[in-house]
Amino acid sequence: MGYTKSVFAAVIILMAVFAVIWVLSPMEFSIEALQFQIGIDYLKPGVTEISIPPLGSITAVTHKTPLGITLTLTSIDIDALGRIIADATDQNQLILLVQEKLAETLRWYVLRILGLAFLGGVLGALVLRFDRWEAYCRAGVGGLLVVALLMVMTRATYRVEGFHSPTFNGALEAAPWMVSLAEKAVAQVQELNRQIPVVAGNLYSMLEQIDKLEPVGDAEGNVKVLHVSDIHNHPAALDLIKQMVEKYHVSFVVDTGDLSDYGTVLEGLLTQELPQLSVPYVFIPGNHDSPAIVEALEKYENVIVLNEEVVEIDGIRIFGVADPAAEGHYLISASEEKYPNHTEDLKQVLSTLQVDIIAVHRPKLAHNLAGFAPVILHGHDHSSKVTVSKGSAVIDAGTTGGAGLRRLQVSDDVPLTLALLHLRYDEAEAAWQPAAVDMFSFYERNRKLSVERVLLSN
Repeated sequence: MGYTKSVFAAVIILMAVFAVIWVLSPMEFSIEALQFQIGIDYLKPGVTEISIPPLGSITAVTHKTPLGITLTLTSIDIDALGRIIADATDQNQLILLVQEKLAETLRWYVLRILGLAFLGGVLGALVLRFDRWEAYCRAGVGGLLVVALLMVMTRATYRVEGFHSPTFNGALEAAPWMVSLAEKAVAQVQELNRQIPVVAGNLYSMLEQIDKLEPVGDAEGNVKVLHVSDIHNHPAALDLIKQMVEKYHVSFVVDTGDLSDYGTVLEGLLTQELPQLSVPYVFIPGNHDSPAIVEALEKYENVIVLNEEVVEIDGIRIFGVADPAAEGHYLISASEEKYPNHTEDLKQVLSTLQVDIIAVHRPKLAHNLAGFAPVILHGHDHSSKVTVSKGSAVIDAGTTGGAGLRRLQVSDDVPLTLALLHLRYDEAEAAWQPAAVDMFSFYERNRKLSVERVLLSN
């Protein structure tokens, strides 16, 4: 075979090798409760990409070969993950187990790629229609050796340190904020770890104070409604809510959103204590929530998720409006420009309804809907307050989770806040009217508890 023909044959064989690897390289594997797919992408040379649908991806320049490595999280067994987290007694042992499983998977994957390289070489020889079986073997071995060399070079030049300066895409573009927070506040985090037992003890003491408190007067209210908002994954918030419900004989709870931070399936695990509440829990998704969070909540019998719907509890009619951003998995807030007619559409709907409470997430929408119900509840801005507008009591529960992780960015003790609404039935108006609202603030670090009553009845 002449030189030109040999070069042509080598090119065809290599094209077949890389085509086979391109098509057949993706491989599924699992690590405990997590299912992944690993693959090779020639369009991303020298890059490792970790994809977490639907949040986005993280990419980093990690090696010096034309092979791109992709790792995609395809599914999560929530029940299994919950058991693993609950049973995990040694974090280091769990990490070691994951590392061993990943190393074993990578060994098998390399063997798979080498096998595909041999197969690709043989297929290339079939295209060239070689007439001797030795030629097919040489083509297969040649493809295997070329790919083996690339794999060795990839391993030799691979640097995990590339992830120290990654590129984020999709909703994960918010991740640099988390990285920056970790770098700037590492001392605070270490101090927080040392204070966890103290903080837990303080919260327990505050919950005991609730038991010791004399009930705040009835304020002429026949029904008590607990308004919470912006929990942001705070693990103690649900315990606090449960204590408030039991202490003050609350009829139901209204949560005006941002139960989570990133709307991930994993964050949905933190809601597992909600079924322990003895009263209905009305949830209005916020801009930090997502379809995954809503799906997790809808599994609980006592949770009612509202989106432009009305529910009646103890004769009180609540109209809830989910934040438009909760329909997706992106942290970027939905703008007024994107939904220009949203408020007007809601006003048209409300003009045909008679409701006692309107629950939304954002303060701007809450104030725009003033006058359409005696009580309007909202959150979002982490600032608890009560105002009266167009005859409506507009109540902001603040942040029942103390702003979540954002508390690490400030030195002040961000309180856990919530509102206890007293409603009375007005026979003359044939409607429920707000009599008063008690604004509770719990300071975890300083072990302070404050209650402010705002009278609303005429």
